[in-house]
Amino acid sequence: MAPLRPKTTPARGVLRSDPETLPIAVTRFEPPADLAPFVEHFWIVRWDLRAHGPRTQEVLPHPSIHWVNEYPRSEIQGIVRGRFTRVLRGRGQVHSVKFRPGGFSAFVDTPMHRFTGKRSSAVRVLGPVLRGVAARVRDCSDAEAVDLLTDVLRRLEPTPDPAARRAGEIVLTIAADHEIISVAQVCARSDISRLNLQRLFRRKIGVSPKWVIQRYRLHEVVERIHALPPGESPPWAALAVDLGFTDQAHFARTFRAFVGVSPGHYVKRLRSGAAAAAHAS
Repeated sequence: MAPLRPKTTPARGVLRSDPETLPIAVTRFEPPADLAPFVEHFWIVRWDLRAHGPRTQEVLPHPSIHWVNEYPRSEIQGIVRGRFTRVLRGRGQVHSVKFRPGGFSAFVDTPMHRFTGKRSSAVRVLGPVLRGVAARVRDCSDAEAVDLLTDVLRRLEPTPDPAARRAGEIVLTIAADHEIISVAQVCARSDISRLNLQRLFRRKIGVSPKWVIQRYRLHEVVERIHALPPGESPPWAALAVDLGFTDQAHFARTFRAFVGVSPGHYVKRLRSGAAAAAHAS
């Protein structure tokens, strides 16, 4: 059994609303070197809310496909266009693989847009080697679970896809460069026409370049909001300009479309959750 390598970089896109003292544990682990070109990380969630009641967890997803195992289901989760919402109840656990943007193309010869917004049987998509994985992994330790999922992925014999690799590199550029706010900038920096970029992202990522740009810039907004000192109001107008929106109203509409509430309401909800956590402690 290979030693686990925990992933230490902060998770992005988490829309925090519940006190962090709740018994919900999320752990992430780096993939082995041979799977690293395709897999971003393994992630495991365990919770026991029997004494607390149900809790809603919300995330702004990344342009990545996931393989999700929650007994008895083993599913391929395509990119979620809006926010991902899940209500946790009772006691449970999920063992998953997050593929790199474009990374899932190494395992299937299918355009990625066909998975977008859908949950599909993992056995149907990847074959019988995945049969029974959800049952086997639920009684595993973290190390055993990662080893099991790693072994299954290796048995699938992923094939590098140059086009998918290029698409993934462009996504990484968008994520890392906060000054990219338009598709035209992406085309210029990657030396690709708008039409070819659209086609590449449709086949190898599953969503449009514009969607990816807006999603990563909104990730930054959420991070800035979370980093604000208590009582300080976010500079909404400046944020709108930084993100390339025509005005603050356009920014607010986009924020609501992705997050589900207005920027101001999100700040209030976040602070009310923090106040509840402080009171509970």
